[in-house]
Amino acid sequence: MTSSDKKIILVHGWGSSTKKLEKLKIALEKVGWECFSPKLPGFEVPAPATAWGVTDYSKYVLAEGERVFRDKVFFIFGHSFGGMVAIRIGSNKNNKNIPGIILCGTNGISRPPFLKRAFFYILAKLGKIFIVIPQSAKSFRKILYFFASGQDYIKTNDIMRDVFKKVISDDLKPEVSKLKIPVLIIWGEKDKATPVAAGRYINKVVRLSKLIVYSHGDHLIPYFMPCEIAKEIDEWYAKNFGIEREISL
Repeated sequence: MTSSDKKIILVHGWGSSTKKLEKLKIALEKVGWECFSPKLPGFEVPAPATAWGVTDYSKYVLAEGERVFRDKVFFIFGHSFGGMVAIRIGSNKNNKNIPGIILCGTNGISRPPFLKRAFFYILAKLGKIFIVIPQSAKSFRKILYFFASGQDYIKTNDIMRDVFKKVISDDLKPEVSKLKIPVLIIWGEKDKATPVAAGRYINKVVRLSKLIVYSHGDHLIPYFMPCEIAKEIDEWYAKNFGIEREISL
């Protein structure tokens, strides 16, 4: 691989947008990367007609990447929900044009305790009942969702609520062991949304992985540390895929 293969897709997290990763995109472009941030259905473009899951979004992102980069090899950076998409794509051995992935504060690995998840799902099921209850009940429902860690759920509507429930029920731990390509794992030590233990788990399971933990970083490190992350991605590429490796082979 050469510098012309420095192509990457940036996939944002749930409830976010391509604008949130714009600073990272600019930082990567400054060190020679060609970047593409797909607008995901239900976020910046119309929602899908049916309730999509992680696999559906993965197929969409892969197709968009192949369209833009014309079937050439490209990497995938996934933040939070975007990391789930990256894992699902990278773990599929048939995706030959994906040489490596970058995971940042990825969901789907560390799951909340069973009772907490059960409480949330019960509330989700009761959502339709609350529709016929007076407005005061609506506020009460939001409070319940908040304590059930369902903040993202109450920000959704219509089909995207079903999408959200489908996404958070997807356990990607079995997929991690299928990752046979190089994986760069970037995490914030103070990440409360997706604990750093998930990053350490991926690093332990995936043989060709590297873990970078920012001691003062949290879940939003791609927004506030774009230059640092771009530098790590570029150095990781040079070590695993760059000209130096090509010559040594």
